[in-house]
Amino acid sequence: MPSISLGINDKELAAIKMILSPQQYKQANYQATKRATRRGRVMMGDVVRSRLTIRKKFIDAPNSKDAAVKDRFDRTTQTGKITTTRIGLPLTEFEHTDTKTSGVTIRIDTAQAALQIRHGFRARVKSKSQNASGIAGHVGIFARKKISGAATQWWESMYPGITSNPAKQASYKADGYGPGTSGLTRSGLRNSELKRFTEKGIAWRLPIEERFGPAVYDLVSRDEVLRPTMAKLFELYRDEWGNQISRFTGGRIKTLSALPIESGDTDN
Repeated sequence: MPSISLGINDKELAAIKMILSPQQYKQANYQATKRATRRGRVMMGDVVRSRLTIRKKFIDAPNSKDAAVKDRFDRTTQTGKITTTRIGLPLTEFEHTDTKTSGVTIRIDTAQAALQIRHGFRARVKSKSQNASGIAGHVGIFARKKISGAATQWWESMYPGITSNPAKQASYKADGYGPGTSGLTRSGLRNSELKRFTEKGIAWRLPIEERFGPAVYDLVSRDEVLRPTMAKLFELYRDEWGNQISRFTGGRIKTLSALPIESGDTDN
């Protein structure tokens, strides 16, 4: 996601420095920036929550290591940052149902149709080290790979280099083996290749893989989401400055637009 900066224009800044003392300006800038940064994180989190069916800990929970949206305020430079990290999420973190008749149905984005994996299933898995340590592992949604990719993987496991070494591929192909031969057709896989065995003597099957959903980053980086969100964040920042100006002027000036600026031009 591109880096976008927000601030107030030079004429407004000059007007603020005219009505506030240096100490008041420093305090106003500190509070306006700090509060806008924190509120901006929450606002962006609200945008994500309105679309993705995942828990707050994966969105903007301030103390969560898994949160994608975070804010940081630098006291020295008095600048704030709101960042979004691309963190992959297993499909089990989204609202879903798992049935034997229709597979797994996942409601990922409330603005889009649900994703259905007809032959998918929910299962708990753990690595050898997790099993040895007594760790429970994690629950995921799994499905077999598409037959084309699975076949290529099988050929490579049976005949190393057949999918990457042209010379080997030509040699194997001349004998009727490898990608491009009848062995890769659906009927061929079902009727003959599925009956083959690996070098370890294990019958070959379509490999199973865990499925993952979109990251929070993928949503907030979309132009139709990012643009209106940044526009709201800009207004939020201006509101915070207005609150600080009102505070130090005793309510005499309550907004940036009410500042005594000689020219009516206040380009942002």
